[in-house]
Amino acid sequence: MGILISNDAAKVVIPLKLSLALPLAVIVFGFGYFVWLCIYNLYFHPLSKFPGPKLSAISRFPYSRLLISGEGHRDVLELHLKYGPIVRIAPDFLSFSHPDAMNDIRGHRKAGQPEHRKDPIRQELHVTNIIGANRADHTRFRRSLANGFSHQAMLDQEPIIRDYVEELMKSLEKNGANGTQPIDMVRWFNYATFDIIGDLAFGESFGCLQNSTYDP
Repeated sequence: MGILISNDAAKVVIPLKLSLALPLAVIVFGFGYFVWLCIYNLYFHPLSKFPGPKLSAISRFPYSRLLISGEGHRDVLELHLKYGPIVRIAPDFLSFSHPDAMNDIRGHRKAGQPEHRKDPIRQELHVTNIIGANRADHTRFRRSLANGFSHQAMLDQEPIIRDYVEELMKSLEKNGANGTQPIDMVRWFNYATFDIIGDLAFGESFGCLQNSTYDP
């Protein structure tokens, strides 16, 4: 028994097959690309030789979770305790926990040494300050601030800072009822910081510790 299909019906069936084939091809291609990317990140990526969780080597999802959770520093510490001083926490991201690495990563760059490459996503918002500035601007900023951080300047500032630390401790004892009442430590640390910066930069504190308020 044969089945006859009219020309009109055939015209409908062929586009229908094509409409199904395109999404299927996209799905197959996407899945194949995902599998290839996982294999590449695990075994062929330049950072594949560094230890770390396999999922972190495959995807940035664990790293994003660390950033969003607010407890990422604790999780990264646990990873370092497990894997050692160098841990791969994302496909293209390493975390270092060794004093020797600090000079190479964050240390001062001498003349002739290449400049640290800055993350274009993170640093673009901070290019006007001393942290994110290019070498020429950073040198200018550093020269303006250097005198305040010299050895002699730090010795001269020590009595001023000590006075505010002692005032902070007295305020904590008073407002915390000698440790029996909870207090907002962030607020009190801010008070002390503002007063110290005000005294060192402007010659007079803002009176935050004395008045227990941010308003001078």
